[in-house]
Amino acid sequence: MLEQITIMRIQRSRLSETAREASEFGTVFSDHMFVADYERNKWGNPQIIPYGPLPLHPSLSALHYGQAAFEGFKAFRAVDGRIALFRPRDNHARLNRTAARLAMPEAPESLFIDGVMGLVRFDRQVRHFELLMVDPAEGHLISTGGSS
Repeated sequence: MLEQITIMRIQRSRLSETAREASEFGTVFSDHMFVADYERNKWGNPQIIPYGPLPLHPSLSALHYGQAAFEGFKAFRAVDGRIALFRPRDNHARLNRTAARLAMPEAPESLFIDGVMGLVRFDRQVRHFELLMVDPAEGHLISTGGSS
């Protein structure tokens, strides 16, 4: 990836062990999220930031036309304790196929893989991740950890 990922860590997790272990899929999200911007036909400004609301422009096409692409995949803990991602390159290819169909900018593989790997490293307790790409004009790539 051309740019280094900027990281803003939280001081203390907002998630209890009970919330991580006993929650249904898609109801509890990680402490951080990965975001990148798309401006002037180029992806940039990759960041891992605290999970929270997104500032969205009122003219965002996803709000007006429902134009968004979603890709969900799993990370799991291997026997040796390492975190493994299940077919991230396949998920990247599928996300880009969807983006192409919607006339949205494709995300470079390095941006996708580096961003997701960075998020997984910081929020190791989370096992499911969701990726949402919204609006080719505003061009945001957002990855959030789902429930454990």
